[in-house]
Amino acid sequence: MAELDAHLRETFAALVQQPFRIAVNQRYASADERVGDDDEIALIPPVSGG
Repeated sequence: MAELDAHLRETFAALVQQPFRIAVNQRYASADERVGDDDEIALIPPVSGG
């Protein structure tokens, strides 16, 4: 995931200062997880509930 995170931040300047988590196939990804061709990727911003 570190490589994907770095690539996204390099490619999309607006993400450089934004905190987010990466989800793969509708679950939070671990740092050592690999992404496959058919995987769904989502960027999850910080949220608060109440």
